Amino acid sequence: MTYTEEEYATYEWGTIKVRDEMRAGSATFLVKGPEIEWPDAPFLDWLKERGYSIWRYSRGHFAGVTWVWVNLKTKKYVLGMPGVRRAEEIGNHAITVEEFKTILAIFDKYEGKSPLDMG
Repeated sequence: MTYTEEEYATYEWGTIKVRDEMRAGSATFLVKGPEIEWPDAPFLDWLKERGYSIWRYSRGHFAGVTWVWVNLKTKKYVLGMPGVRRAEEIGNHAITVEEFKTILAIFDKYEGKSPLDMG
């Protein structure tokens, strides 16, 4: 089933039990944009190039879905599913692909450093 933006915005979210890979460390972002829609999903290719992989409990691809949850800590992502909240995202709201890339660049800058090392 495909939802319009308006239908999706008013749809009551179902919930499923998510495993630690998607909620680990409060590091999951909900990312939305046309670059995510299947089958041409350049953002997913971009994630794979950076070592991310699809969450093993994903349920496939849904037509018209333009959102994905991405966990920075586990380097897992899960595609959106109409009416199902796959993880609890930071900020309780989606961000754009470009905003996510900016955030990821900041975290990449400090990868491997101790938590208070700003150098």
